[in-house]
Amino acid sequence: MLDRLSASRAPGRLAPGRVLLAAALHGAVIFGAIKATAPDAAPPAPREVRLVDLVLSSPDPEPAAASAEPEGIAAAPQLEELIAPPSDVPVTIPPIKAGPALDLSRFRTIAPGPTAAPAGTPGMEARIIAAGEADDPASVLYQPSPRYPPVLQAAGLEGKVLLEFVIDTAGHPEPASLRVIERTREGFDAAALETIQRSLFRPARVRGTVVRQRTLQWVVFRIVTPGG
Repeated sequence: MLDRLSASRAPGRLAPGRVLLAAALHGAVIFGAIKATAPDAAPPAPREVRLVDLVLSSPDPEPAAASAEPEGIAAAPQLEELIAPPSDVPVTIPPIKAGPALDLSRFRTIAPGPTAAPAGTPGMEARIIAAGEADDPASVLYQPSPRYPPVLQAAGLEGKVLLEFVIDTAGHPEPASLRVIERTREGFDAAALETIQRSLFRPARVRGTVVRQRTLQWVVFRIVTPGG
């Protein structure tokens, strides 16, 4: 009784319909598992084109052709070859050798001369002549009335002043040459000098050349009464 188990029996054969149904179920389970575990397939995103991608790289520049130099002419030396730096730079002042003293007697001072004179009359423009030496003596073109000093006019005092001066080649009195030669009263000096300084003369001439002339002139101060 023990040599045969109750469960030990030959398995029975399955029907063909059951085999097909089991295969279909297994296939559905396997497909579902693959679908669930597979990642979501997304459509490929469009490629972004940037401006930098559109810039074409420039081709490599062609090497510059070496400048052809004419045959037989050597190249110019560089600046470093022309100017050689000094090897020893002095840092002290060289000694000064004392020479002989300057002898001023060997030099002659030449005073500046007058401007060039016309031909035939050397130095005539710089020369001062007297009225009697001129072919055409100087004459008055304009001379204002003398300013009467108020104090002397109120006192009824009259007078006159004799002045000496040089008329230059332009017809103006030279201020440095003005000086009083004679007077009746000192109070008239300033007014007499002012009158001559404001005067204009026609310059003297010798052989057609204008010259400087020394002149003497009286400046008279006289009180004029109405109707007098």
